[in-house]
Amino acid sequence: MQRREFLFYTWKKLLYPALLLVLLFLGVRFLAEAWMHNGAERLLLWLGLGFVLLTLTGLWFRKQLGKLGNALYTRIPAKMLPFLHAARRLLDVAALLGLGAVLYAGWEKDPWLVLFFVIYLLGRTWNTFLAEERKRPQTLQADEPGA
Repeated sequence: MQRREFLFYTWKKLLYPALLLVLLFLGVRFLAEAWMHNGAERLLLWLGLGFVLLTLTGLWFRKQLGKLGNALYTRIPAKMLPFLHAARRLLDVAALLGLGAVLYAGWEKDPWLVLFFVIYLLGRTWNTFLAEERKRPQTLQADEPGA
């Protein structure tokens, strides 16, 4: 067995499960302590749970609306499709304007929360962009070496 295989085997069979168990233990301990005592930890716990629930609810609604949209899209005549695309673009712009208004109003009340939210949105956008780039087939350009 070579060194690399040994390290991979050790990581997979011993270190990774041990790390997961330690993290699970510490996470459960933190949640128990946060639940027992009032303070910043309990507030952080409630904010985290609220964030997770909102995210899961949003994902579920997005999935359901996607199914509904696909079902409607197949039944709409071809003449209406350009109007639907234009309406979608208008709704995208309206959503951005609404998000901007909400962020502005939130900035006046609590700039740190808005800053965290913007960083979260930028991270999601970046991950989406990277996922789309990975899916796109790689083609050589004419000015690249080897083309």
